[in-house]
Amino acid sequence: MLQFSREQEVVTIGGVDLGGQPGQYPTVLMGALFYAGDRLVAGSNSSEFDRDGAETVIRKAQDMCREVGVPLVLDLICATLEQARAFVAFGLEVCDLPVLIDGTTPAVRRAGLETALVRGAQDRVIFNAISETTEDRELKSVVECGARNAMVMLVNPRKPTVEGKVRTAREQVMRARSFGFERLFLDLAVLDIVDVGTCAVAMREIKEELGLPCGCSPTHTHRERWVKAPLFSAHEQAAARVSCATMLQCAGADFFMYDIKQTEVIPAMAMIDAQIAYGARTWKVRPHSPAHPLYRVFR
Repeated sequence: MLQFSREQEVVTIGGVDLGGQPGQYPTVLMGALFYAGDRLVAGSNSSEFDRDGAETVIRKAQDMCREVGVPLVLDLICATLEQARAFVAFGLEVCDLPVLIDGTTPAVRRAGLETALVRGAQDRVIFNAISETTEDRELKSVVECGARNAMVMLVNPRKPTVEGKVRTAREQVMRARSFGFERLFLDLAVLDIVDVGTCAVAMREIKEELGLPCGCSPTHTHRERWVKAPLFSAHEQAAARVSCATMLQCAGADFFMYDIKQTEVIPAMAMIDAQIAYGARTWKVRPHSPAHPLYRVFR
């Protein structure tokens, strides 16, 4: 557990608060839906999906998160223009959660943002993402759509180190601000199974310097790159995935992106948030809301 010397920004999207000092606000979960291989989708490029099944998955995650005080954001993965329009419209209709719009191309991301705009929901959506490879013309187009919330991905292929992530954060945050983005979240970009440790160190440095909400996706590489995973049961693999996420919580993470069907993550996040909040009393830091896991997970 730790406390940052710099004041930490608190960003509110669709009623969900992200940021602050450890112990003030719970870690936000960003649940991915309609990703490649998701059986809810009829095909990799199809906009047809199991609407009832998807709604059931969302409701289950919402109910579990509400029970233990964990905030939830919906992360919609879109590969085509048709998917962006269908998935974003669905996400905005079936729940009141903030929505992260994750598209494979500028045109796909634009289609998702336009779908939110015509519904007057631009304040509920987060553009994903600004990075070194995002062209200026796309950022200008996104702002013209009314979007002011953005994820900044800290990928530095030339220097995939703590120093590289810190440098990229400085450069891309300044760039995002220059285009008019107001509410920013920093994705430390886990690209390999060993990157979680690098992200933990970089996260602390970035939050001390910039004071912005930080997080990443710490569990997806276990499915794709952990060669020894078959030696362990599904339950044991889940424990390993969760341990990476909880380690990052203790390093000050404000949010995690994860597979929304990985329900084992929810009680683990709540338990660690409660312990962090109780420990933060040492520095006279108190949870901002009675809905914090400290007041939910033990009772």
